Amino acid sequence: MASRVIGATFHFTAHLRNKFEYELVYRFALVQTRINQEVSMSTLGIIGAGNVGAGLATAASRAGHNVLITNTAPQSERLAAVAAAAGATAASARVALGADLVVLALPYRAAVDFATAHAPDLADHIVIDATNPLTEDFSSLETFTGSPAAVEIASAAPQARVVKAFNTVFASTYTHEQLAAAGVYVPVASDDLAAADAVIDFARSLGFDAVHVGDLSTAGFLEATVMTLIHLGFFQGHGADLGLRLVRG
Repeated sequence: MASRVIGATFHFTAHLRNKFEYELVYRFALVQTRINQEVSMSTLGIIGAGNVGAGLATAASRAGHNVLITNTAPQSERLAAVAAAAGATAASARVALGADLVVLALPYRAAVDFATAHAPDLADHIVIDATNPLTEDFSSLETFTGSPAAVEIASAAPQARVVKAFNTVFASTYTHEQLAAAGVYVPVASDDLAAADAVIDFARSLGFDAVHVGDLSTAGFLEATVMTLIHLGFFQGHGADLGLRLVRG
């Protein structure tokens, strides 16, 4: 279900103001997580075992979800080590694609290629596009066609239920205790409202403040939003421990 936000503003959260505020937010996040765990546990199939894939696998596993993770070498010792550290199961792409939610935690071009190659396997599956179409120097965005990356992935796998989400979350956020408890904002975009709701429920089970912002054409706004975090974190020297919060009036 799409959410309406009145008088909303953004602000960045590098840390909470004091221990008391942290404890209040942390306890709220734990309660929310327990509620969501009682509602539904998902099987998550993560395509990509880099920093983003490993971080998301860790957070999802801690929240009680069954996590399958794969990369281009599913039998490798590296994938086995990543999976073990995250509390996930190393799997082949074929097995991971059978999950309730499939996450493309790959570089943008690799994600488009994967969607193209596995389009039949992705049909009717909820596919979370967590990519950002970054240039090599991370200074701007680029896509093959000028459309949002999520739209290109949806075109590559036209029967998939594509949802743009988690692209605004730095990998370190998933395992950073203070940020994980801060209700970091996760905008979600999809043409499929039921798929968007499933992803929102999943994100909230991890403690995120997930909100449906519009159809897949709005994914470009999500991809542009992350550039502010990247410039703050890496070009202005604030580091990767940053996240977005949505303040409702």
